[in-house]
Amino acid sequence: MLINTFREFVIDCYCDHWRDAYRGAAFPLAFDRDVLIARAINAHHWTPGIATSLSSYDLALSLIDDLATFTLTEMAAHVSYMNMQALPKADYQALIQPHE
Repeated sequence: MLINTFREFVIDCYCDHWRDAYRGAAFPLAFDRDVLIARAINAHHWTPGIATSLSSYDLALSLIDDLATFTLTEMAAHVSYMNMQALPKADYQALIQPHE
């Protein structure tokens, strides 16, 4: 359960990062799904129709390389460490360290 929650947290942080990066664009990206669609279009050169036809899970999966190497902010990494301590230390470190 904690691993799924952490995955969702990384996706939320990733979307927040790109929402801020795209703030100057003419399109509001109010929802995480909107950001995932924009990133998938950019990363894979898909048409909006293709990207919007995918589920949010499939969009995130299509961005797995970006998500696997996405760096959390210092505060987000700290919060993650605090919340993941119910797992064995090696397990939560293995999850968080790629994002530091």
